Amino acid sequence: MDYEGPSLFGPPDDFGVPGRMFGVIEPEFCAALARVMMLGALLEDRLWTLLTQLKMPAIGDMIFDGPEKNVVYQSDYAGCNVTTIIKKIREALQALSPEYQHHITAGQKLMDDADDAFCERNNHVHNVWNRPTLANGWGHRGINRRNRERLKKDAHEFEHGFAVTRETFVTVIANLIDVYERERRFEDMVKMPEFPIAE
Repeated sequence: MDYEGPSLFGPPDDFGVPGRMFGVIEPEFCAALARVMMLGALLEDRLWTLLTQLKMPAIGDMIFDGPEKNVVYQSDYAGCNVTTIIKKIREALQALSPEYQHHITAGQKLMDDADDAFCERNNHVHNVWNRPTLANGWGHRGINRRNRERLKKDAHEFEHGFAVTRETFVTVIANLIDVYERERRFEDMVKMPEFPIAE
């Protein structure tokens, strides 16, 4: 339906979203939310790569010996959700020899932090925002009990939705960047020739 004149919510925005759906959408809010989405997608892609590196044989082995049992190829988990990818990375780490306990511990801690970062990402990306601003945004979808406990969120404050500000987004974005950069260092470590591939 075409916009027919003034209303409480205003005309459709530049992308055609009617004002009655979200009210006026602050561009800065969308820019912050978009960064959370983009960083989450980038980190998910790196975790997928890490999983294949932990489980994939040397390229020469694949060419000359053909597919192997218990080996993950890059196409095997393409399109999987990040929860599955993190679970499979944890399993691959546990399959390493105990002599690599330091690497196993570091990798499991990285997966814990990735889990938390994606939980925060989901709280923001999958929420419903009406007339959102970075000064005082309110997400109308509450955070479930398991995630409130994991992220140490107060039950009363977060059960029925939660407020966000520019600082909230800066923290979520900084956490995603931190996990991404640590994942890249860990990924470089498991690329080393002496690092064992999980059987």
